[in-house]
Amino acid sequence: MHPTSDDACKLQVLQTVRLKGRTNLEALVERLALPADVLTDTVSELQVAELITTNPAGKVRLGSEGRGHLEEMLNIERDALDPAAVDAAYGDFSVLNTEFKALITSWQMRDEDTPNDHRDDEYDAVIISRLVQFHGRAARTFDQIAERIPRLAHYRLLFEAAITNIVAGDKNWISGPLLDSYHTLWFELHEELISVSGKTRAVEAAAGHAG
Repeated sequence: MHPTSDDACKLQVLQTVRLKGRTNLEALVERLALPADVLTDTVSELQVAELITTNPAGKVRLGSEGRGHLEEMLNIERDALDPAAVDAAYGDFSVLNTEFKALITSWQMRDEDTPNDHRDDEYDAVIISRLVQFHGRAARTFDQIAERIPRLAHYRLLFEAAITNIVAGDKNWISGPLLDSYHTLWFELHEELISVSGKTRAVEAAAGHAG
């Protein structure tokens, strides 16, 4: 069974809401690069089906039936994908993951006993240069992931936006938890690939692959 375009949009919305915990329509439009009217209609349908709820402040979260329905949709997506292509996508990502974890550790800690307080601009500039070079190589992997798992294609643009903000001088876009920072996006894409591969984060962590 192959998901329809309508199902694909619903899956995008539900999965994004799950990853974010809570979000809003404006953030969904910006993140998923889908027409506002399409997303508005999709959100309305999901609300009627009680798969998502919206509070008076406009925050969207999964409803009582949302998580179970989302798992069913992810299973349908997984069955429609080429397992070898999915494994290849996850393998390519995993090769970069070890390097990225080391890079973020360097951003957060000057050494194992000294947190980076980001007062040393020269130190931070070195890490940012490393991240920009890393992104140049990772971008090819993002493209390959998009070819193999089309639903994840929007991550390429999200990472590009993050690196653009970083180069422009906003360090928050490296690991800021309240933004679609490079670190946040990396964690989410890893979560996506684990799920699409039919694995769990607990198993991957035990194997030393999660981060």
